[in-house]
Amino acid sequence: MKLSTIAFAVTLSIPCLATAQSVEQQLKKLEVAWGDAGIKKDFAALDKVVADDFFSIDEDGKIETKAQGDAALKSGDDVMVSQVLSDMKVRVYGDTAVVTGKAVTKGTHKGKEVGGTYMFTDVWVKHGTAWQCVAEHVSKLAKA
Repeated sequence: MKLSTIAFAVTLSIPCLATAQSVEQQLKKLEVAWGDAGIKKDFAALDKVVADDFFSIDEDGKIETKAQGDAALKSGDDVMVSQVLSDMKVRVYGDTAVVTGKAVTKGTHKGKEVGGTYMFTDVWVKHGTAWQCVAEHVSKLAKA
């Protein structure tokens, strides 16, 4: 009796585990796609992954909205050259998820180099069947 109960419980947990893993992989892919869209200035792709009410807080405490970020990319004030993500961890809480990780970036803001190594925390919310980032905080790591 105990063995069949355990087998039944394990069988029930397999779909949940598969779902959690697929959400984790999906969000990691969205993080990479978001960076790629910024580099390519692909605003249609950015609109898919970044919520309209998105805001970001940088290492200086400056808040930037989605509209401000889009405007800076469109004007050429912000130029993203590359971004490599690593050490990503995903925590899923129903229709909300938190992704943390490291980003090594190259780019400029108004002609000034702003690349470097950053730690980030992104908050994602599932709207219907799609995930969108609603908030972000980044901190630049000091050079070694």
